[in-house]
Amino acid sequence: VNALKDTDNWDNTLLVFTSDNGADVGNAGCNYPLRGTKGTLFDGNIKTLALVSGGIIPEKQRGTQRDVLFSSLDWTPTL
Repeated sequence: VNALKDTDNWDNTLLVFTSDNGADVGNAGCNYPLRGTKGTLFDGNIKTLALVSGGIIPEKQRGTQRDVLFSSLDWTPTL
Protein backbone atom coordinates (compact mmCIF):
# COMPACT_ATOMS: atom_id res chain seq x y z
CA VAL A 1 0.00 0.00 0.00
CA ASN A 2 2.77 2.42 0.87
CA ALA A 3 4.51 1.71 -2.44
CA LEU A 4 1.28 2.44 -4.31
CA LYS A 5 0.86 5.70 -2.42
CA ASP A 6 4.53 6.66 -2.89
CA THR A 7 4.24 6.20 -6.66
CA ASP A 8 0.89 8.04 -6.91
CA ASN A 9 -0.94 4.87 -7.97
CA TRP A 10 -3.18 4.50 -4.91
CA ASP A 11 -5.98 6.70 -6.30
CA ASN A 12 -6.44 4.26 -9.20
CA THR A 13 -6.19 1.10 -7.08
CA LEU A 14 -8.90 -1.37 -6.12
CA LEU A 15 -7.51 -3.81 -3.57
CA VAL A 16 -9.54 -6.97 -2.94
CA PHE A 17 -8.89 -9.56 -0.24
CA THR A 18 -11.20 -12.56 -0.21
CA SER A 19 -11.22 -15.99 1.28
CA ASP A 20 -12.31 -19.43 0.23
CA ASN A 21 -15.23 -20.85 2.16
CA GLY A 22 -14.61 -22.95 5.28
CA ALA A 23 -11.68 -25.19 5.95
CA ASP A 24 -11.73 -28.87 5.00
CA VAL A 25 -11.91 -30.52 8.43
CA GLY A 26 -11.06 -33.88 6.83
CA ASN A 27 -7.69 -32.42 5.86
CA ALA A 28 -6.56 -30.93 9.20
CA GLY A 29 -8.68 -27.78 8.75
CA CYS A 30 -10.56 -26.12 11.59
CA ASN A 31 -13.64 -23.92 11.42
CA TYR A 32 -14.04 -23.56 15.19
CA PRO A 33 -16.20 -22.07 16.64
CA LEU A 34 -18.39 -22.59 13.58
CA ARG A 35 -20.02 -25.94 12.78
CA GLY A 36 -19.64 -27.62 9.40
CA THR A 37 -17.12 -27.91 6.61
CA LYS A 38 -16.93 -27.65 2.82
CA GLY A 39 -20.04 -29.02 1.13
CA THR A 40 -22.37 -28.35 4.08
CA LEU A 41 -24.90 -25.61 4.70
CA PHE A 42 -23.54 -24.82 8.16
CA ASP A 43 -21.69 -21.59 8.96
CA GLY A 44 -18.35 -23.42 8.85
CA ASN A 45 -18.81 -23.64 5.08
CA ILE A 46 -20.58 -20.43 4.18
CA LYS A 47 -19.10 -17.76 6.47
CA THR A 48 -16.03 -15.95 5.26
CA LEU A 49 -14.91 -12.39 4.87
CA ALA A 50 -13.93 -10.10 2.08
CA LEU A 51 -12.26 -6.72 2.21
CA VAL A 52 -12.26 -4.09 -0.49
CA SER A 53 -10.00 -1.07 -0.25
CA GLY A 54 -8.11 1.38 -2.40
CA GLY A 55 -8.08 5.00 -3.36
CA ILE A 56 -10.72 4.38 -6.02
CA ILE A 57 -13.35 3.65 -3.34
CA PRO A 58 -15.61 6.72 -2.96
CA GLU A 59 -14.90 8.66 0.24
CA LYS A 60 -18.41 8.14 1.65
CA GLN A 61 -18.06 4.33 1.28
CA ARG A 62 -14.72 4.07 3.08
CA GLY A 63 -14.96 2.46 6.49
CA THR A 64 -18.42 1.03 5.85
CA GLN A 65 -19.33 -2.62 6.21
CA ARG A 66 -21.99 -5.02 4.97
CA ASP A 67 -23.56 -8.02 6.63
CA VAL A 68 -25.11 -9.73 3.62
CA LEU A 69 -24.87 -12.99 1.75
CA PHE A 70 -22.06 -12.79 -0.77
CA SER A 71 -20.41 -15.23 -3.14
CA SER A 72 -16.86 -14.98 -4.42
CA LEU A 73 -18.41 -15.78 -7.81
CA ASP A 74 -19.78 -12.23 -7.70
CA TRP A 75 -16.29 -10.87 -8.38
CA THR A 76 -16.17 -12.25 -11.93
CA PRO A 77 -18.97 -10.14 -13.48
CA THR A 78 -18.24 -7.19 -11.18
CA LEU A 79 -14.56 -6.81 -12.00
